[in-house]
Amino acid sequence: MALLLLLLLPALGAVLLPLLPEHQGLLRRVSLATVLLQFVIGLTRLGQAPSELHQVWLPRIGLSLDLGLDGLSAPLAVLIALIVLVTVLATPADQARPRLFLSLLLATDLGLTGAVLARNALLFLLAYELVLIPTTLLLAVWGGPRRAQAAIQYVMYGAVSGLALLGGVLALGWLNGDGFSFAFADLASLQLPSGSSHWIFALLVLSFGLKLPVVPLHGWQPLAYGQASSPVAMLLSGGVSILGGYGLLRFAIGFLPDEWILWSPWIAGVGALTAAYGALNAIVQSDIRRLVAYGSLGHMGLLVVALASATPLSLQGVVAQLLAHGM
Repeated sequence: MALLLLLLLPALGAVLLPLLPEHQGLLRRVSLATVLLQFVIGLTRLGQAPSELHQVWLPRIGLSLDLGLDGLSAPLAVLIALIVLVTVLATPADQARPRLFLSLLLATDLGLTGAVLARNALLFLLAYELVLIPTTLLLAVWGGPRRAQAAIQYVMYGAVSGLALLGGVLALGWLNGDGFSFAFADLASLQLPSGSSHWIFALLVLSFGLKLPVVPLHGWQPLAYGQASSPVAMLLSGGVSILGGYGLLRFAIGFLPDEWILWSPWIAGVGALTAAYGALNAIVQSDIRRLVAYGSLGHMGLLVVALASATPLSLQGVVAQLLAHGM
C-alpha cells in the first residue's frame, strides 16, 4: 500500500490542483499537505525490509506495474519528497499562474518517484521521460530572459537521453533469453553476447551521462540552471540530476557489470575531468545559479569516479553522495 501511495499522492495532487480556485494560499496548502504526507510515508519505510508490488499491466509489450523499495530506492524516494517539499515552500507568494506551476512540480515529483520505485525497465523509461515534460515547461514559462533558448537546449539534450535509454531498454528486453521481459530480476541475470553488450552499454552510459551530466555532455546545464527560477533550479539540481547516478547504478552496473569493469578506467577519467572542470568554473562565477550549476557538475564528477571503482565501499559512498547532493 505504501508503494502505491508514494505514487498516487503526487499524481492526485497534479490532477486536483488545476481544478481548484486560483487562490495562492489554498494551492500552497494542498501542495504542501500532499508532499508532506508522501514524505512521512517514505520515512516510515526507511530501515524496513525490502517490499515489492507486482501488477500485470500490458503483458504483450512486457510492461507491468513492478514497484519496489530497498536500501537504495527508499532513501532516494524520501529525498525526492523532501526536495519537492522545499521547492513548494520556496515558491514566491506572488507566483504567477500558481495552479499550473504547482501541478507541474507535483508531476515532476511523480516522475522522479516512479523512476526510483520502478522494477520494470519500461516503467522506469516512462517515469524517466515524464520528468522531462513538466521540467521543460517550468523552465520555459517561468524562466529568465533567455528561457526559450534554455528550454530548447534542455529538451533537446533530454530527448537524446530518452532515445538512448529507449534503445538500450528495448535491446535488453528483446535479447532476454527467457522471453520478452523488462523485469529487473530477469535483466539482472541476462547473458549477452559481447558485441551486443558493448553498444547497449554505450547507449545506457550516454543516456545517464546526459542526465547527470558529465563533460562533454553538460551543454544544457549552465544555461538551464542560470535561467530557471530559484525553485526550479533547486528541483533540477537536487532531484533531476540524481536520476543519472541512480540509472548508472541500477542499469549499467546492475545489468552489465562486466562491461562496467572493462570501461571503468575511462569512466573514472571522465569523472575526474568533470569534477575538475566543474570546480574550476564554479569558483569564477558571479551568478549564484551558474555557481550551483558548475558545483553540481563537479559533484557528479566525483560520483562517477566512485561509481567507476564499483567496490562495496565506493557504492555506499555513491548513495551517500546522491543524498548529500540532493540536500
